[in-house]
Amino acid sequence: PSGPHRRAMWFILEWRGIALISFTWVLLAFADAAVTYYVLLTWFAETPGAWVSSLPLSYVGSVIFLVYQVLFLLTLASHVASVFTDPGTITEDPPANFENPRFCQICQGRWKPPRAHHCKTCK
Repeated sequence: PSGPHRRAMWFILEWRGIALISFTWVLLAFADAAVTYYVLLTWFAETPGAWVSSLPLSYVGSVIFLVYQVLFLLTLASHVASVFTDPGTITEDPPANFENPRFCQICQGRWKPPRAHHCKTCK
């Protein structure tokens, strides 16, 4: 979306977060390599003339490989989107069109959205 409701990119440069992001990507790359090598190339190997010249796989193996890689890329794209998207915050005051807002007695009178648990005491 564009205009005033467009969500800005959000990323905090903090070493633990960057380490976890990197660790996640290493695990995903390892899983992709393991599935490709130990499953697809072992179970669906075709020695005489492959369907795709750069993949030594049978027709079924090539289709499974392509579907798996598309799903893998969608996984990476979802992870990137979740890392760089602002999770959102609660405004100081309730929206004008919000009826009967509840307020927290402990958190300096902040309003509580429905089904939100913003502190351990309020629940």
